[in-house]
Order: sequence, then structure tokens, then C-alpha cells
Amino acid sequence: MKSLKNKIALLTVSIGIFYFVSCSKDHNIPQANLNYLKFKPIDKKHPILDIYNVNFSSDIAIDSLLKEIGGDPYLFCSLSNENIDFGIEATGINNPHLSGSFEKVKSSPKIEKLHYYTAEVIFYNADHSSEEYLSKEFLKNHISKIECINCKVVNRFFMDTRKPYISNSMCIPVEDILKALDD
Repeated sequence: MKSLKNKIALLTVSIGIFYFVSCSKDHNIPQANLNYLKFKPIDKKHPILDIYNVNFSSDIAIDSLLKEIGGDPYLFCSLSNENIDFGIEATGINNPHLSGSFEKVKSSPKIEKLHYYTAEVIFYNADHSSEEYLSKEFLKNHISKIECINCKVVNRFFMDTRKPYISNSMCIPVEDILKALDD
């Protein structure tokens, strides 16, 4: 009986140590500096969803650096004016936001030390039980008094085995978004 208790205690301590070590593992990727380039509707319209392209550049190859360590990065933009420099805790889906995956642009200008990306994004709102796409009318009313929508590249790792990644902010001018909504 004593041996079984010792084994259970050892297993419990081992799991605790593993959990502590894995949660504190750092990805050692610097915060990317993003630069907004363009916001427009996708070329081939979706029959139901309003999908947009966000073109941006980064000073580091953020996609490949995160994918090397098992990441699946995405662009997240807060539609709240209070979130000018939001942290990882604000990237949950429980507030109006714009988000989507991105990929490297293959035919991009060859400006030294810059990496070019395009993200396919959708406007969302969600609560704890459901998710909905935001209408153009809601968006126009919601963002018309804001000058800029702040966006960051975000990556949460599977089972939180590493610290979440979040880049520095870039600003999408609301004026560009409103023009694209009218296209």
C-alpha cells in the first residue's frame, strides 16, 4: 500500500513539474513590427460572407518563425477604440473583432528586410455560446467614430505549451475599411 501511495505521489509531482515547465517555455521570437498596406474586398466574392484582404508587411518572417515551433498564427484586430495597445487577454472572441489567417505574398516587392503578407479576414462578434458575422450596417455605425483599427499577429500554442505570441500593433485606417464596405 505504501508503494502505491509513493507511486501516486511521484506521478502527481512529475505531472506538476511537467505542467509548470511546459507553461513557462518561451518561444524566443521577437515582437514583429507590422506595417499596414491595403484593405479591400477579396477578388472572388463569397456568396454568403463578406471577406476582406488585409495586406501588411513585417520586419521579421513571422509566419515561418511561428510555424517552425508548431504555431498557427492569425491576424486579430480589435474593433474597440479602448484597445489601442491590447494584450493577449483581449484577443478572445467575446468582443467585436476582425480576424483571419494570413500567408506570405509570393510576388511581393523586394524591399530589403521586409516580409509581405495578405490576410483573409471576416468581421465577427461572439459571446460564450455563439458566434455571428457582423453586418455592414453594424460595422459602419460601430467604427465610424474611430480613426484606426488596431491589429496584431497572434498565436496561441496547443495546450498552452509555450507563452502566447503577440506582435506590435499596426493601424488600419477606418476610412479604408468604410470604402471597402461600400465596394
